[in-house]
Amino acid sequence: MVDLVYDKRLYKYIKMTAIPNENMAFVEYVKNCYDSYIRLDYDIKSKKYIKIGLNVKGRYIYVIDHASGMSSDELLNNFSQVGSHTGGTNDNVNALFSKGATDTTALGNVTYISIKDGKLSSCEITHYDVYNKILNDIDVTEEDRVKYNIPGNGTYLRLDFLETYNIKSYEFNKMLPTYFSLKNIMENDGVQLYFDYIDIKGDYIDKDKLLKLDVIEIDSVLIQDEKIEIPGWYTDSGEKVYSYFNLYLAKDEIDVTSTESSYRRSGCFIDYNDVIIDKTFFHRSLENVPISKKIFGTLKCDFIYELMMRYDNGDTNTKNNLPLIEPNRLTGLNKHHEFVRDLMLVPREHTKFILEDLDEKQSSFNENSSIKIDDLFNLIGEWHSAVLYEMKEFLYSFTKKKSKSYYNKIIKISENVESISEKSEYNFKDVEDIEKKEDGNINPSFPSLTITFIYDYNKYPYVLYNINSRIQVDLNVTDYLLSRCVKYDKETKTFNVTNVKELSINLVHYLSEALSREIFKFMDSKLNSGETVERNSDDSFNKLFEFRPSLHMALYSVLITQGKLNDILSNES
Repeated sequence: MVDLVYDKRLYKYIKMTAIPNENMAFVEYVKNCYDSYIRLDYDIKSKKYIKIGLNVKGRYIYVIDHASGMSSDELLNNFSQVGSHTGGTNDNVNALFSKGATDTTALGNVTYISIKDGKLSSCEITHYDVYNKILNDIDVTEEDRVKYNIPGNGTYLRLDFLETYNIKSYEFNKMLPTYFSLKNIMENDGVQLYFDYIDIKGDYIDKDKLLKLDVIEIDSVLIQDEKIEIPGWYTDSGEKVYSYFNLYLAKDEIDVTSTESSYRRSGCFIDYNDVIIDKTFFHRSLENVPISKKIFGTLKCDFIYELMMRYDNGDTNTKNNLPLIEPNRLTGLNKHHEFVRDLMLVPREHTKFILEDLDEKQSSFNENSSIKIDDLFNLIGEWHSAVLYEMKEFLYSFTKKKSKSYYNKIIKISENVESISEKSEYNFKDVEDIEKKEDGNINPSFPSLTITFIYDYNKYPYVLYNINSRIQVDLNVTDYLLSRCVKYDKETKTFNVTNVKELSINLVHYLSEALSREIFKFMDSKLNSGETVERNSDDSFNKLFEFRPSLHMALYSVLITQGKLNDILSNES
């Protein structure tokens, strides 16, 4: 028997993927500093000093903390190995794979200088994955303390960039506080995170700038401390597993999408023991609903840590046969893991219910600002009916509900939501109570088609989703073709159509493409659902290819020949 040999080339690619730029390096370093304070069992509200800096002229970054510091042996243990769990016995830290700090050598060479109990130690980790011990527990001098800005215990690190690395812009670097994994740090009044930025000329652009996120002003508490049992999962001691769900509505939109330096604070942050590991809206379609830009919350489940440790130790449970978190921590929770699906089920359905309810109450949607899908059906039937049945089946799925779905039990049955309490606006009954009920009211009519203009640097030219029995298409006017015929006023946040004919032609193409793609995905999903169908993916694609011109002509007739463009736009001023 021969053990496999792993070449350094493999780790080179892994770390370059994990740490592509200096902001990601800062994220790892700041989390490590915060972990050091946590290991000291500091009170959560006590002051924690962290200093980070970027010297563009000198081509290096530096980070300083005043936490516990490390001895020579601790430096060796923490940074000479990759893949081990170095968080010690404290499960409130991020050190799951002992690779975050070492991954940063993808950008260059890292030097650590640490002071602990009057002794100074230092080491270097090179870009080529070599650990070099430099100083070994020597007596610290006052000159050392001034040089590295460490009055007591603490650590100073410096990352010198490779000559081939291109340092990002100042605009990019100042977005650091918006990284979701730093949320608890950025919003913690006990953390003092300072930032220095020295430009290519050697001048300070920022010096001792305190990095903080503005406090989100809450309009209403939607869900507070909802205790959700995760069925089929038990702790090592045999106890049931629970998560705790909170959801809030902000007074104003908390996402910034109208500039190239855009960021999002909306969504639900998933954590165990205050370690944030993911941010999600549970389903991609939910983040497109306009009201979602005001929604944020938390989903806490400390069992996540226990489950990760079980996997590390060779868990025999077949439901825990996949890593719960992707090692590079770029994609958050592994959505293919059975526990993740069970964890997100109830929060997803509750969130969807609330978003639809809020959309119905607060949306400016007007039934007159839409066209009925029936208008398209009548025209399509005149030219081609090869997949008309599939199109109707797809569109009807927006309103048709199947009794076996938990979501369908809750979405149309208002009695499943208890009356408003003092704690929150929505109080859902237990899953067991809901599953005993029949389906609620179902609207059998086809949905309307509505278009809304958006201005978002992060999105594609169009986004299609469904909400409250209408098909909503968001058209992004940052797209070149749309920007030629629709102008956005950033001050008044209004959209003005400047060329009706050109817009109509562009809409024919975009709507045809958007609807065709969604219909194809719907048809193709039935092939993977186990449902018996007399076709394969190629058949679906070929039929859709034949059907596309008919949809194209139907849209042309409705929007241009019949002049119904104004009927379909919901927010053109």
